[in-house]
Amino acid sequence: MDRVWELVESCTIDNCTVQSDLACPMLYVSLSHCDVIQLLLEQGNLASTNALLRPLFETTIRSIWLCRCASEDQVTRCIETDDWKSPWVLSLEIESSTDRAPVLSWLWSGLRSNMHRYTHGGIQNAVRHIGVDEVITPNISEDDILTLMKIVGFLSLMILCE
Repeated sequence: MDRVWELVESCTIDNCTVQSDLACPMLYVSLSHCDVIQLLLEQGNLASTNALLRPLFETTIRSIWLCRCASEDQVTRCIETDDWKSPWVLSLEIESSTDRAPVLSWLWSGLRSNMHRYTHGGIQNAVRHIGVDEVITPNISEDDILTLMKIVGFLSLMILCE
């Protein structure tokens, strides 16, 4: 990952536009979320990894939408108001404008409810930290951790491709 950061932090923005001036730093933030999720998993901090999944997803979707779909007027409005279309709408626009498989909308529709609960203090994180004999400890299956890492890996690849 050190080599990835070395390369990313030496990137320049070619053909600067309003879109790229906003999208490129947002892609950088998304990649930072990926990196931190991986580091937190290594430390066993599963509650925070789950809470970061939604900001990772939304920042990635927004930045790809900026690069691939947004008009200059739409970008200006986002900059001035920080008001965005929903991730669902953005993912549909990305998929329809780029002929990509509907992976982003499929991911959003499958993960939205839990991502919302993890990010906004729902019970999802709390109940997953009660272990055997009522001991407070992460109680998240290896399959769930692997699924999280697959999602983070997929989003990391999308970020680097942009």
